[in-house]
Amino acid sequence: MPRKKKFDRSVQLEQAMHLFWQKGFADTSLVDIERALKVKAPSIYATFGSKEKLFLESIGHYIQVVVESRIQTYLLEAPDPLTGIREFLISGMGDPDKSAPGLGCLLTNSAAEFGTSKSEVADKIKNGLDRIRDAFEAALLQVTSDQQSASKMAATLLIDFQGLMLLSKIKYDRASLITAIDHAIKNLK
Repeated sequence: MPRKKKFDRSVQLEQAMHLFWQKGFADTSLVDIERALKVKAPSIYATFGSKEKLFLESIGHYIQVVVESRIQTYLLEAPDPLTGIREFLISGMGDPDKSAPGLGCLLTNSAAEFGTSKSEVADKIKNGLDRIRDAFEAALLQVTSDQQSASKMAATLLIDFQGLMLLSKIKYDRASLITAIDHAIKNLK
């Protein structure tokens, strides 16, 4: 009879997601994964198959848990769509009271790390970014009935968001970033 696993897969996936978010794929060793998940390599391989498959599942988990939650909170449930977009962008910069650099966005970080070198990873990242763009567009369609204009503005916001995520990782001047966000929101009106 096979041994019963002594860990919760969803908890392990959450821990792996945070590890990859913090360190990236290349800088995360198997030892790092063992420590974060508190299990040995054979259990990791038996459960997830490989480091790359664990990473892919972590990206999917990030989209499902982090991205979808932020979309729901800031873009779909916001009483005012433009305020919601603003808050979505600001919330991505992380906690201003922490002294360490922000983590940015796992999708942005991974896109910068991989580019298109691994098509399965690139596809998963693109799907997540498309989801963000689509949510921006849905919010903007509450402000304008011009589908083409909303689509173009959503693509621009996605580009702005990606730059914002990279700059927030290096603790770029928060006030300057918020000023840039406010300028972008003003241009949406």
